[in-house]
Amino acid sequence: MPPIVLVHGSWHWAGCFTKLQNELHARGHKSLAVDNASHGESTISWSSIATMEDYARPVMDLLQAQDEAVILVGHSMGGATLSYLAEIMPERIAALVYLSGFMTGDGVSAMDQIGKYHAHEACAPLFEATAILPESTGIKLHLDRQQSIRDAFYGDCTEEDIAFASHHVCEINTIVPNLYTPRANRELERHYITCSQDRAIPLASQQDMIARFPSTVTHRLETSHSPYFSAASALADILAAITSRPREYAS
Repeated sequence: MPPIVLVHGSWHWAGCFTKLQNELHARGHKSLAVDNASHGESTISWSSIATMEDYARPVMDLLQAQDEAVILVGHSMGGATLSYLAEIMPERIAALVYLSGFMTGDGVSAMDQIGKYHAHEACAPLFEATAILPESTGIKLHLDRQQSIRDAFYGDCTEEDIAFASHHVCEINTIVPNLYTPRANRELERHYITCSQDRAIPLASQQDMIARFPSTVTHRLETSHSPYFSAASALADILAAITSRPREYAS
């Protein structure tokens, strides 16, 4: 079975997938996670990232090091990394799995998609917790607005998981992946896992992106934005099934 490579989203880090990786391991699946540039243990500053290649380089290197094509899973803004890698190294990818992620294409950026749902009631906590820095160089997460962060990302997570996340998220994320406009790679197998209670990327936005790729196999979780915390077992079941028999499984 191909390895599962997990790509985190804005402000987050590879370790947010630890519970999920433990569940995948228990099911006999190899999984790998790595910090995007400027996140987690990366020593690269967000302000030095000028291109998607800069941002996605750690994941690119990880894919190159594998002996076979991988199941590539991207959460939230990690979807932009997936779409970029699908363009430049599709031979290293067996399937793309967007976990409530930005599956944009044909010249549509994540920022464009966010703009469409700016007034959506569910998104209010996200915009209370974030701000674009002057000259559009980065996006700040207001770490002092803990209730808004909880409501946007961790609505159904335990206090322990929220405390763990709060200790590790970074304050500023480069704006580069938000502005990236991919060319849709329609040759690769695509899956999308929706999160019905998401208040960062509302379900309507997720469904809007899925509609642009009619061949996408869809799966559903009744969770908030971070099921790798709140529903790690159910999420692992979906990923294990996709990995074992891609294209044949949908829920």
